[in-house]
Amino acid sequence: AENFYQRVPIYKTWPEAIVVFPQGLKSKAPYDIHAERTGWQYSFGDYGDRDIKFFDKMHNHFMNTHAIDITKVHSMGSSNGGQFTYMLLKKRGHIFASVAPAMTASIGRQGYLNIDLPDVPILHITGREERSYSNQKALVMKIVDERASQPPKQWRDFTIAQHYESPKGDVVWYVHSQGHRWRTKDTSLVVDFFKSYPKHQ
Repeated sequence: AENFYQRVPIYKTWPEAIVVFPQGLKSKAPYDIHAERTGWQYSFGDYGDRDIKFFDKMHNHFMNTHAIDITKVHSMGSSNGGQFTYMLLKKRGHIFASVAPAMTASIGRQGYLNIDLPDVPILHITGREERSYSNQKALVMKIVDERASQPPKQWRDFTIAQHYESPKGDVVWYVHSQGHRWRTKDTSLVVDFFKSYPKHQ
């Protein structure tokens, strides 16, 4: 959490927002079979859905202790955190106005035929040099297809971002030229996206 706090200073770009950086626990994953690193559950059901339950506790805490605008609750994460963002969208989609998963090709299960995500706008950021780039592209295109999205157009002034509009939730597929890393400018991209998509009541 401390590392992400330093690398992704949303609180500087969006000072009026309440920004929460939760700390993950050591978790098994195909790339960490001995759970030597901290992170989030890799699949639905892992550890009894420990981390989804933690999110519920955290969300309830802030709803009860702060003046939260329920039309402006968003989630984002990178790599394993991006995967967990998709998992939260799948299981707790009614909470979010929009989400921004980055650098992930998984939504918490393998071999899916239907993704069937809630109608929540998504900004998916990745680099073309990512090892999982082709799998990430397949995931995003599957979401776009399921949402019967319009043909892509440019998002804002970014020629490397494709914007797929849909009444089931817009998708922005932002692909930069680098690899598996969070860039400084990605933070402002996420904030701009979140500000553009308050939740419809």
